[in-house]
Amino acid sequence: MSHRHQRRNILLLIALTIAMAIMLVTSGTPAYSNPSTLRVSFIDVGYGDSILLSASDGTDILIDGGGPSAGPTVVAYLQAQGVDDIDILVATHAHSDHISGLIDVLESSIPVEAVIEGVPGTTDLYDDFLTATQNKGVTPTQVIAGQSFTWGALQAAVLNPQSPPRYSPNEDSVVLLITYGNNRFLFAGDSGLPAEGDILASGADIDAGVLKVGHHGSHTSTGPLFLDAVTPIYAVISVGVNWSGYPSPEVLDRLVLAGAEIYRTDIEGTVVITSDGAALTTNQQVINHAVFLPLVQHEGDPLD
Repeated sequence: MSHRHQRRNILLLIALTIAMAIMLVTSGTPAYSNPSTLRVSFIDVGYGDSILLSASDGTDILIDGGGPSAGPTVVAYLQAQGVDDIDILVATHAHSDHISGLIDVLESSIPVEAVIEGVPGTTDLYDDFLTATQNKGVTPTQVIAGQSFTWGALQAAVLNPQSPPRYSPNEDSVVLLITYGNNRFLFAGDSGLPAEGDILASGADIDAGVLKVGHHGSHTSTGPLFLDAVTPIYAVISVGVNWSGYPSPEVLDRLVLAGAEIYRTDIEGTVVITSDGAALTTNQQVINHAVFLPLVQHEGDPLD
């Protein structure tokens, strides 16, 4: 074989090797790419709660909808995120700053497949909420501690309300522990120290990387024993201007002592935490809790 032919064969072999390498790199095997994610948005609704969980498998869960003026904000956020169907709508309890905005969501064009709640309310506002669910063609399902559900790629454990209930809207808040891969999120609603005590007494494993702090950072929630059991990496406080001075400096201190990174919707706006099933990332920078005082409203009706 001539040197010319040898050289050509060597060049062909090199070209074939390069082509095979390119095919392996661009074939997109699961070992190198995992597109599965969960995006948790703590929507800035002022004083109130509204949380959207959107998984890459198409599962969308909405926990609460904020107060009377928050509904349009929540609906607009859902639409901006491309939510075309809500699989589970959760009403943690019947206070205005949690369910008023849900009425707007139910009255919007976005389909709602199922609604879950804890202890039914007794107010005209709750009746309006029920009417909105009926008009949407869904009937709320009451949940109690000890139940568990699978929602797409998400595993949900109900930690509260208890049976029998305490017949206090805040203490009967629906508290959910949601697992996605190796990441866990604890959504505490407006539960306070009594409900936290019930949860601890149940013996449930409530360790979670993300804690939605109970009752907007009230000093009557997020006790030291509860925090010791949760050991959150991230603590999110959904709060706005309020007369009560939430979040309480005492709670902020507890969170810092627990080693949690604190995020506040009244300071940073909507907080988004993303999970790939292993790692957690956020769209925000960590804030220094000592720098920011509560945003206090000195006039107006008491807030729940």
